[in-house]
Amino acid sequence: MTLDYRVTMPPYGLEFRQFFKQSDSDLFKALSDLMDIVPSTSVGLHQATEKNEAFMDGRRYLKQMIADHFTRVDGSTQLYIGRESVLPGLGAWPIPHDAPYKPQLDKLILYIVEAGLYEKWIADMLLKARRERHRKQREYQEKQDQEVAAKQEGYVKRNQALTLVHMQGPFIILFLGISLSSITIMGELIIKIIHMKIH
Repeated sequence: MTLDYRVTMPPYGLEFRQFFKQSDSDLFKALSDLMDIVPSTSVGLHQATEKNEAFMDGRRYLKQMIADHFTRVDGSTQLYIGRESVLPGLGAWPIPHDAPYKPQLDKLILYIVEAGLYEKWIADMLLKARRERHRKQREYQEKQDQEVAAKQEGYVKRNQALTLVHMQGPFIILFLGISLSSITIMGELIIKIIHMKIH
């Protein structure tokens, strides 16, 4: 029995696949044989959920994508990220070649990484993404609930039994009609009586 495991990567993964293929490591060579390239991270993550495939990309970027697009309202997700990373996530700032301030910048980056600020910023960014997704899902659910309530209210209004409040208008019109006809009849009788007295 052979298991057909597949590993996908976004388009830049072609370079990694080539690198793994040329590696001295048997594991990397085996990995290159299992790799497929997909058009985007989103497609790769969808395939991971639907086809039970592995997807490789930068660890922090994957955390962000999963938080933004693959997390349910309750905070759970079908996806998880492995403990170890095949692709190391390095921190760097692009600067001009032979810049005189490079040593100071290297120290600053090292201080930031060692102090855990980089990880803290990533954790804050992921938390913000999760909260935003939760807020959007809650708003969507509230909108759906309002639409359902409006439909039910419309249905109740259409099929509601008539009460005295609903019949006030017709009763007032009926009363005015009876009053007007009574005044008219009385007027005719008075005119008839007066007319008979004259003749």
